[in-house]
Amino acid sequence: TVTAATLIMPQNSHAAVRITKYPPLEYLEPIYELKLSVDALKSGMADESKRPYIKKRLDKLFGGGIFSEKNYLLGLAVTYSNQIQYSESELKTYINLDKDERLQKIDSALKSLESLKRNLKDSSIANEETLMRDVDDAQRSISAWFAMVPSEDIAAVDNLFRVTRMADANRDGKLDAVELSTLPEKEREIWLKRI
Repeated sequence: TVTAATLIMPQNSHAAVRITKYPPLEYLEPIYELKLSVDALKSGMADESKRPYIKKRLDKLFGGGIFSEKNYLLGLAVTYSNQIQYSESELKTYINLDKDERLQKIDSALKSLESLKRNLKDSSIANEETLMRDVDDAQRSISAWFAMVPSEDIAAVDNLFRVTRMADANRDGKLDAVELSTLPEKEREIWLKRI
């Protein structure tokens, strides 16, 4: 996590915001998993035999009403933004612009995925161009969100993701006590705090 004051230039405003500290990795890891899934969509959509699985995964992401994964991820992105510590001398307007831009990017990614879900369901409106535009829009938005995250944090969360996947011996997506014990101490502490 970056602790020295850094300067972030929000792309949609002319404001610069000074950030003194970013949130811990446990807030970033689930959003990073979303990014990896979105990145994998491009190749997955190229293989039509995988589209039923993609649709099923999108149904799960948006299913569940108020308790959906989509709402969980939006809430997590808001929490991440609210945990950012800004310079004490920073203007409240610039802070709000930064937070709004972050929320807009994650919301845009999720809306593009929701559009892909709808378009996969209704083949009468879903041509290749429409489907790939949804994928490209989601990928562009999630990448733009991560462009506002320090590269050191992205490298650290990528390492956490890789180590936990190697520790997940039975590939169930969860780490039991035995699997957790194989993690290095730092990654185990972060994983146990994961939201």
